[in-house]
Amino acid sequence: MFTDLDDLKSLRTVTLSSKETPLPKLVEQIKANPGRYILKRSTLYQSHWLIWDTTAKEYLIATYAFAVRHASHPATGNFVPPGQKAPEGLAESQIKSEPGPYAQISITFDARLDESLHEYLSVIETWAKADPNFITTGRARNPWMSPISVANNGKYMVTSPLFIGKTTFNSKEDGIQVNYQVHPWVAQASIDEPTWLPNPNLVRMLHLNADRTLEDLASTSKPDLDLGDIIKMTFKFVFTSYGQYWNMTCSPIQAIRMGQLDKSAYGGIVNLEDNGKLDLPKAGERLPDFLAAMPINSGLQPSLRKDPLERFTVNRKSSYLSDRTAVGLGPILETDREVVEDGLISWGSLTPISERSVSESRDNERLEGQGDQPLIPGNLITRLAISAEELINDIIAEGKPMHSGESDPPANSTDVTTGKGKKRAASGTTSKKTRTVKARTAL
Repeated sequence: MFTDLDDLKSLRTVTLSSKETPLPKLVEQIKANPGRYILKRSTLYQSHWLIWDTTAKEYLIATYAFAVRHASHPATGNFVPPGQKAPEGLAESQIKSEPGPYAQISITFDARLDESLHEYLSVIETWAKADPNFITTGRARNPWMSPISVANNGKYMVTSPLFIGKTTFNSKEDGIQVNYQVHPWVAQASIDEPTWLPNPNLVRMLHLNADRTLEDLASTSKPDLDLGDIIKMTFKFVFTSYGQYWNMTCSPIQAIRMGQLDKSAYGGIVNLEDNGKLDLPKAGERLPDFLAAMPINSGLQPSLRKDPLERFTVNRKSSYLSDRTAVGLGPILETDREVVEDGLISWGSLTPISERSVSESRDNERLEGQGDQPLIPGNLITRLAISAEELINDIIAEGKPMHSGESDPPANSTDVTTGKGKKRAASGTTSKKTRTVKARTAL
């Protein structure tokens, strides 16, 4: 019996029949010689397209090994006639009580243990879309079991219908012959609903015994497929293109349970959504210590100043303050050593100064016994306002975006006329009244 991931990987390239082609080999052949294969209509279902091997002159039969994530009952699937007890684990919303195309056996494989599966599927789909006989123009890929879906959800489902619709081509007066033991539920449903017959191509579910003999899975002491069961599957790729979508599905022919993975195999699956593994501050930790251990990548750099308002300085290269603005303000602020040093402009120098804030600062200084000296010289504040106003006027004149992202018309001393003025201009007279629009200034 096979029990570890190495066994699973080795089984992916093993063939149990000369008619089989391992999935990895098929992908290699498509890349090397895409013209060897074409898509050909199925003789059983006209809406289906199958991969045709032009060298072997027959439909392609693929094989691969998977690990089971979950599966339906191997004999009845999701079909439960009225009055019968549903198999354990089958949700009520999944039950089909009447024969039809959606009464089926399903096996969901664990793609988390196979990083290459979605890539193999993507290569085959890209090749199929390039086939001139398979028309997909104007149709999107059905998201169901697409390569992206397999990669995102970590699972790949295959299904096999329990019933097929009765036609003059697939049945006779005495019914239809199948090469397997039909479950009583399915047999009785075909009698009650004669338009539906047991599917002659239903997937064969087998089990490998310790003596290497095969047995029907439903006849074993453990008929259900469980998480970690290793399945060696033979299948066909089926393509469809009608309505709004085109699609590629996997139609299983035979599935053999070869063993079961040891639980340790799932220890390598990384849960990327485990929020407990995030490096976040926890109860009992000091936040300053946590921040000190983290790299600082932003434009804000820690400062050694004792003033709490000036703990951070703004790097001119990464802040909203341009080099041109800094150059314009530099000569004005150059006399204040605590404001300008080493090419950095303090955060406090960019804070709008109001009369209230200046007054409050003076009050605090008086309480600390520092006298009645002004916090910042008045002439410095005046020069700051003048320089900022000139700079903003220059920016507006050049048509640069304002803070809102819009470009206002240049604010200069040109005449701004009212609606009546426009009429006078049309008649050859103009208004002598003018209105000057002043730029908003703020520091």
